[in-house]
Amino acid sequence: MKGAIVYKSKYGATRQYADWLGSKFKLPVMNADNLDSEKLDKYDFIVIGSSTYVGRLLLADWIRKNVAILQEKILFLFIVGATAPTDNERRDQILRDNIPDSLLNKHEIFFLPGRLDLKMLSWQHRVMIKLAAFVEKDPEKKKIMQFGTDAVKKENLDSLEEAISHLISKENKMVETGISD
Repeated sequence: MKGAIVYKSKYGATRQYADWLGSKFKLPVMNADNLDSEKLDKYDFIVIGSSTYVGRLLLADWIRKNVAILQEKILFLFIVGATAPTDNERRDQILRDNIPDSLLNKHEIFFLPGRLDLKMLSWQHRVMIKLAAFVEKDPEKKKIMQFGTDAVKKENLDSLEEAISHLISKENKMVETGISD
């Protein structure tokens, strides 16, 4: 089973996750900006990684543009951002706003914590974060907006790695026994 990792990252957290996955599974890691739909056709499964900013996935337009090809693939989607693991309502909204319905219920989706390094932000993003921190009521969120955070860790990939391993293992067993889909 041939797979690839496609990502788009603005400040590096999504790229870090993509690189770790590529290294573990020996899969090519490709920036979506440099990828045409013909290249996607070669793969049986695709791991898609995107960061999110103010509820918008960096890869939202790319996903919509390639939806016909992606519908035919086994997909794993990981979304990197600051949405709390317990905020299911916000997570669902991000999915509804960015992922076509035809892809939503067929594939596995993982939310991963990101990084906020205030020194790396563009001046526009720094201003947005400062304004948001000013009005934020939640003290924990306010602290992160004021001082930043780095929650990017390899172990955040455990569930995603398990899902990919399961797919590869299942395919290998089918090949060994002569069964195919």
